[in-house]
Amino acid sequence: MALYEITFAIIPPGIGPDDYEPGDLERRTGQFELADPEPAGGFVVGPPMADVHRAIKAALPEGSGVYVSRMEVVTG
Repeated sequence: MALYEITFAIIPPGIGPDDYEPGDLERRTGQFELADPEPAGGFVVGPPMADVHRAIKAALPEGSGVYVSRMEVVTG
């Protein structure tokens, strides 16, 4: 497992992913423990995006949407 720092924006409950304005989003940065990054073709690839979204959504109120804008490993 690795600790990732993920910057994400919350889409307010009741607003669809295609119906929000940038000013509606609440931006946050959090740390989440996810699968270790794996090398792939000379690059280090992080965990599957589905796992990232699942971890963030588990930390938010039910009904919140998530948009991930940046992700990086902060510790190994």
